[in-house]
Amino acid sequence: AAGGGGGGGAAAAAPEAGGAPPKAEGVGEDNSADKLLKKIRGVEKKLRQIGELRELQAGGKPLEKNQLDKISGEGEVRAELEALKLKHCEAEAKEQAAAKEGSWR
Repeated sequence: AAGGGGGGGAAAAAPEAGGAPPKAEGVGEDNSADKLLKKIRGVEKKLRQIGELRELQAGGKPLEKNQLDKISGEGEVRAELEALKLKHCEAEAKEQAAAKEGSWR
């Protein structure tokens, strides 16, 4: 009976699991300081790449359209970085508060 119940549970969980992970992952990304930090690193990498492209451009190297598009999107990338840093600070504060609250009980 346990095997049958497990199989039925797995079949029932599969459709839910298919729809749930993106939502759960999105929520986790918004609330987890670690995941936000990972996103921050990715955005900082984009900014470094933009800086390298600017140096190439200043050196007279012709850039391709996609490279020029990256440079023109620098303002948006910087805004994204600031927003992520703010979310990260808030998430860290929440996690620290939760840790303190948990240690008091």
